[in-house]
Amino acid sequence: MQFNQEGISQRGDQVIQDKPQNSQDDFNSQSFLKKKTIGEVSSSVQKRLAEREKNNLKGHLFLEPKWNNSFHLEDPTVGIVAIIALIVYFFCFQFGYLENNKEKLIFGGFAFFLYIMDCCTNGVAGYLQNKVTVKELQSYLNEIKQMKFELSFDVSSYHYESRRHYDSKSKRYVTSEVKITTYREKFNYPVGQSIDETEDSTVFFEKAKYFRIHNFITYSFGDEQSARYYDDMIKYAKDQSKIRDIKQTEEEIQNCVGLKTTLLACQDGVKQDPMLSMTVYIIYCAVGLSLLYRVLLNRRVCFLEHCIHKRVIMDINKVNPEVYQIELARQSIQNEQIIQNNQEIILKQQQQLLENDQNGILKQNQQPINYDNPQEPSVELPPNQ
Repeated sequence: MQFNQEGISQRGDQVIQDKPQNSQDDFNSQSFLKKKTIGEVSSSVQKRLAEREKNNLKGHLFLEPKWNNSFHLEDPTVGIVAIIALIVYFFCFQFGYLENNKEKLIFGGFAFFLYIMDCCTNGVAGYLQNKVTVKELQSYLNEIKQMKFELSFDVSSYHYESRRHYDSKSKRYVTSEVKITTYREKFNYPVGQSIDETEDSTVFFEKAKYFRIHNFITYSFGDEQSARYYDDMIKYAKDQSKIRDIKQTEEEIQNCVGLKTTLLACQDGVKQDPMLSMTVYIIYCAVGLSLLYRVLLNRRVCFLEHCIHKRVIMDINKVNPEVYQIELARQSIQNEQIIQNNQEIILKQQQQLLENDQNGILKQNQQPINYDNPQEPSVELPPNQ
């Protein structure tokens, strides 16, 4: 059974207007283009990729060394707040604004925790841990083409309840709002085949000695059947969550099994830069200069935003039967509509044929009058007796 394109919900996809796509030959897979990111990334990444999707920018992006050419991916806000918190802590500690050891421990621990969290999550550690040569990079990019692509949709339902409990610090009962999750389910898309259509990136490999690579995923559907089932799956998931509780959350999850999102590549045979090592980075972090290290890294190393494109085709044997019922119902309604339309066409054709036959009979019965040579009507005389 082939899914029909009529009525497809184009969720942020490009649509070819006024162009029917009734056959597989006429189908354009780019009309179902979707771009998503992989892994846990900052809101600045989501904003940037959303802007690229809005402007229909596909493929790779190469940036020359700048002081901030990766801050659009890893937001420095946490690092700046952590450094400010540490400065404030040392100032208060030096001038005696913190009265007891408990306050010193709490405030200092909080500032130190923010700083350590930024050092571990700002993206630099990921680049330095995944250092490769260009030859190894080319081999890894070939591995990416064979990686299994996974796509799912996670929904949950919840509500808030007021809970009353005793606060030992204030020595009184207090009321707080507690989130109660009543339903959560993950709907897996039945990926049958994922074809890698990533553009060639080797043209960038000779532009610099070192360059940082950020891998992210974009995917499109290989046919309208695959795209139609995906929209049906999301609709079914949302309907299930709405009937379970008052509030809902939803999340689309993409994953390419084994993908490294950050890489630091260098040319083969190039002498290693001592600065591009984990040891040097740890030293910078230990003296409170992690943000300075990021600035220096951005000024010394190029950046490549590497877009991995997977074309997804569903496996009809692994579909969710409950989701598939939506298409069966839709197909039944459409078949009835087709039958009704065909009957109307047949009736119109029969009526037209009947009108043509009647017009033909009328024309045969009509005798044209020749006014140039009028003829007297012939009268038969009786025979002579």
